[in-house]
Formats: sequence, structure tokens, C-alpha cells
Amino acid sequence: MDVVLSICLCFLLRALSASSADGPPEPRDVHFYSESLRNVVRWTAGHGSPSDTIYTVEYAIYGDADEKIPEQVRWRPVDQCISVSQTECDVSQETFDLRDEYFARVRATSKHGQSVWSESIARFRPLSDTVLGAPLVDVTVRQNHIDITLKGPFRWRMKRMKKEKSLWKIIPNMIYKVSVFNSRSNRTDVFRLTNGSLSLGELEFSTQFCVVAQAQSESIPLSYIPSQKQCVHTPKGTAIITFISPRSIPVLSLSHPTGLISVSDMTGRGNL
Repeated sequence: MDVVLSICLCFLLRALSASSADGPPEPRDVHFYSESLRNVVRWTAGHGSPSDTIYTVEYAIYGDADEKIPEQVRWRPVDQCISVSQTECDVSQETFDLRDEYFARVRATSKHGQSVWSESIARFRPLSDTVLGAPLVDVTVRQNHIDITLKGPFRWRMKRMKKEKSLWKIIPNMIYKVSVFNSRSNRTDVFRLTNGSLSLGELEFSTQFCVVAQAQSESIPLSYIPSQKQCVHTPKGTAIITFISPRSIPVLSLSHPTGLISVSDMTGRGNL
């Protein structure tokens, strides 16, 4: 009887091993990516994954223990991330609370079986791990003056949010850095703003000015995405010396191979 039992167990283990080997390879490099608090889990398909491979994502909150196994976190399903074919999934809704820290895991499934779960390594902290998206920039010309208006970036809009919310109201000590390039003088002026407006003038006539802006936090070292460059031309007229609004206080000048870069500080309040 013992011999028969041993043989049966041997065949059972071989069958289980074969089933596992026939399943798709486990996903690789599971991690979070966040831009303006749009939080996404991304991963790479395992080497040699079958074409019919689909994926399921689960998430966990740091410190939320499993009731049955207190030493482990409690994994929760993500409804929109069950049996998906793409290699990323939006979990902004599940990771909405900025006070929590999160993990993710992904499992691959094909007609041959399932892979083991592949977990993210680092804890995801939305407030300190997100990338600041580009602000909205509007540039208008009034004769030889330029008015620059900035808004946002805004938090990624979700179902639970009744209206969009600027990250200025979420992330502390936000500022704008605005770069203005003067094609005539080959000079770039950089302004630090604590509000969303900047007026420059009187400026040279018949000159192109190009503006790029980015949002930054002075207390959290977040990565950021600059705005697209916007260029405008002042109308034809008599050329004059460039004059910067008296509200700007130069704080730094740097030499640059393509011209002079100056950094100015501007303070004030405005709607962001």
C-alpha cells in the first residue's frame, strides 16, 4: 500500500509540476507610474509569453494585514484590471488616499495555466512619487507687452471628484518656473512665480519671444514635465531696450553658450 501511495504521489507532483511549467512566464518589472496623481501599475510581459496571455492586477495598502495571515498584507482585486491584455492598468481610484502607501502584484494567465504572482518591490507613495504634469500656459501680446497666464497642473479627474482640483491645493510650496527666450538678444530670462500670472514689457518690437513653464514643489523633490514651447511675435515698430516688470527681482545670472540666462523672483497671489 505504501508503495502504491508513493507512486500516486509521485505522479501527482509530476502533473502539478508540468502544469506549472506549461503556464505563461510571470510578469516582470511590476511598478507604479504616476503623473499628476494618475496612478498606473505597469509591467513587462515575461520572456516568451504566449500571444493569448492576459493579466490580473491586485493591490495592497501598507499596514493592512491579512486576517488569516497577519504577517502578510491583504491583497484586493482591481475590478478594471481583471483579465486585461495590455501591460498597464489605472489604479487611481484604488490609490486615491494620499496618506496611504501601496503595493501591486500581477499574474499572467493563458490557456495553458497561470503564472505565479509578481509583486512590486518599492512602496508607492502618491504624494512623493508622482510626476508634476505640465501647466496650462496662455501667452498673449499687447503691442510690445506680453501677458503670460498659467493654471494647474490639475489632479487626474476621477469619478469621485465633482470638479477638477489644482495640485497647488494638494502639494505644498508650489511655484512656477517660467523661461522667456528673446530671439533678438539671444537671452533667456527665468522667473520664479508664486502665482499664475506674469507681465513683461516694454519689450522690443519685431521680436520673437518663446515661453516654457514648469510647476515645481519647493518642499518635495518631485520630477516635472515642462509645457510645450509657445512663441509669439511683437508687432513691427521701433526697437527699444528690453524692460522687465519692476515686480521682478533678479536673484541670479548665468552665462550660457547661446546667450545670457537670468533668473528673477516674482511674488504675488492669483488664481491657480
